[in-house]
Amino acid sequence: ETEEDVAELERFLAQVPSDVVVVIDEAHELVSRITTAATDELTPGTVAILSRWPFEGDLHCETGVGLAWVEVTLPQGRAAVASLHLDWPWPQGQPEQVAQLLPRLREVPRPVILAGDFNAMPWSQTVASIAEATGTHCAGPLRPSFSLLGLPITIDHVLAPEGWTAVTAMRPRLGSDHRGQRAVLAP
Repeated sequence: ETEEDVAELERFLAQVPSDVVVVIDEAHELVSRITTAATDELTPGTVAILSRWPFEGDLHCETGVGLAWVEVTLPQGRAAVASLHLDWPWPQGQPEQVAQLLPRLREVPRPVILAGDFNAMPWSQTVASIAEATGTHCAGPLRPSFSLLGLPITIDHVLAPEGWTAVTAMRPRLGSDHRGQRAVLAP
């Protein structure tokens, strides 16, 4: 990331106010340079959660498996907000990573809002098992967020609590090789 990338993200966050922002990849460097984006922040490595609403309770950082979550009191009520970054299924160890994560995800208090780089398509067993473990569903409409050898694929997802309405819109890359998403969620 460059100074220009950080400035572009800062401008974007100022123009598009959000209750919660989830950042994937290079989270430490990015968040340390964006000082006005959040009242609270959680940055356990490659994932970060920024919130304009205060965190409640303990911060949960699952180092080595790409998961962070915290409860936040949102205008819609209290919810666990989680950030996830999964490895590629091959040649990396996504199946083993997901197997480690599922018991932890089942323990996250409901409702759960989960966003991240799943490195998996929305119809995959990976996304289905994580949605089942968290009581969530994919927010849509689904659109490509990454280009793999010129092929647009949908591997970045926002999972919303079951029963909540959830609409996403794609955002610019903002210095990343992935496009961002903005989700509007309501119980």
